[in-house]
Amino acid sequence: MRPRRCTRSLALLWLAGLSLALGLLMQAAAPASGKERLRRLVRLPRVSFQIGVGFDSRRGFGMTLTTPGAGGEIEDLRKAMEGDGRDAPRYQRLGALYYDLADSAQARQAWLRAVELYRRQGAEQSDNATLLVGLGEVLGALGRAEEAERLLRKAVKVAPGDWRPQAALGRFLASQTVVAIALDAHRALDSSAIAAAGGQSAEARLEPAQAEKGRKLIAEALACQDRAVEFAPQEVEPYISRAGARCVHAALNAVLAAAGGDESQDTRAWTKFLAPAALSDLQTAVRLNGRDFRLLAAAALYEVFLAAGEHGLARMEDLARGAVWGLLPDGTRQSVRKAMDRLEDLTQGSEARPAAGALEALGILQYLVVRDLRGAESSLRRAVALDPAREQAWETLILLLALSDRPAELLPVCEARLKQRDTAHNRVLVAKACEQLNLQDRTLAEGEAAQRRYPDDLTANLALVAALLKYNSEPVVLLRAAQLLSKAEQLLGASASRDELVNVLVIRGLFFGLADRPDDARAHLRKGLELDPDHPQAREALELLE
Repeated sequence: MRPRRCTRSLALLWLAGLSLALGLLMQAAAPASGKERLRRLVRLPRVSFQIGVGFDSRRGFGMTLTTPGAGGEIEDLRKAMEGDGRDAPRYQRLGALYYDLADSAQARQAWLRAVELYRRQGAEQSDNATLLVGLGEVLGALGRAEEAERLLRKAVKVAPGDWRPQAALGRFLASQTVVAIALDAHRALDSSAIAAAGGQSAEARLEPAQAEKGRKLIAEALACQDRAVEFAPQEVEPYISRAGARCVHAALNAVLAAAGGDESQDTRAWTKFLAPAALSDLQTAVRLNGRDFRLLAAAALYEVFLAAGEHGLARMEDLARGAVWGLLPDGTRQSVRKAMDRLEDLTQGSEARPAAGALEALGILQYLVVRDLRGAESSLRRAVALDPAREQAWETLILLLALSDRPAELLPVCEARLKQRDTAHNRVLVAKACEQLNLQDRTLAEGEAAQRRYPDDLTANLALVAALLKYNSEPVVLLRAAQLLSKAEQLLGASASRDELVNVLVIRGLFFGLADRPDDARAHLRKGLELDPDHPQAREALELLE
């Protein structure tokens, strides 16, 4: 699970998200005592995998399932730098790539350098629409909304017939709509997590002024995108940007309806963030550029989302259960098959990165929609072999192997991914694969390594706590576990997801049980079950303690 950060909440709306919490569990023999039975219920924390559709103020609407080969492009951009003002758009793109990789520090540094180079060229005082749009978009990415809006409006004024300033201003206004209604990724899609954290959902906090501001912003954003399409009917980007604005409009309507007391407006349902008119824009974009694998996958999966919603499958989890393909109308299935055939053709290209991207997109459609698990595994393995930087291909391949209960194959894949990119998430996955194989010493070692390398990561701290409780019964271990748990709770934060809250509550409950504090143990386990009634370890531990 890639962590979502506050800078993204200003520019990014996840319109749909898949969060599959996976406990990579091993089967154990019956324990000899009550406390030993409790210890054997300890598991390393669940890990969430996300696949979705996103709106980004810099790019508009697109599929997040196909992450670009950012590592290679970053290297290419670095090599192409010329040391003068011409590098401004390169640094702008560099910042966007780091942003996609969740490296906010590097993204900010690149964007600040882009601002410096744009200003060195006199962008603010010029009548050059390209410079004005470039600087305006970078300032928007940095959260400097007033400056960004002023420059983008100036660009529209100095180039009234150019589609690019219109599209850029429209994207900016759509992103500001998201800010105006206080809508961000986790709070929009998992309001139960907010309630559990002691807060309220974003909808309940909406003031009339916020609602009115949101309506005005999205109305102007749509008008800008309509003009962009009118000025450049053969360009792809205006259609993608308009699709994004239409989805933000749908999200706004859902949030406002929920704030008005309409109980049918469940903002955790991704169908509330989809606009049928956006599909037409995406399909037009595909007709204009049928070789963009991200666009092909976006249009196909978007059509699936809409059709699934008509059958009452309103959340991404419904799609993940594999029951969707048989419910789709023939026309939608034909569209998906056609998109997959095009993606297969693109995998035959001579350039490794685009071919790997097409394989990644193909594999995810095979897995998520068609449920061709063998074909999906083959496509995803080929994708990471061609381009090891394809994070979403790794993520989906690991998800597939984990759910297939193939730990001996899972561990080397997790190790290969960690070698490619060292993150807390990837280290915890290695530890969990070791846990599933009952490699006790290795699981402890991987938990220690993850927490040592990422001391401020919530899941890394919880993984070490769980490994200590599970494999070491020495009394002194409880003291260290208590210290790590205290730190984990400090790291939890107000915007924690449901899975994060459940992980902390259940592991804390098991800790209290092992520390002979049954009342505290029961209280925490009950809270965990309120959030996740089907959590097997929490339920069994509570029965044991009662």
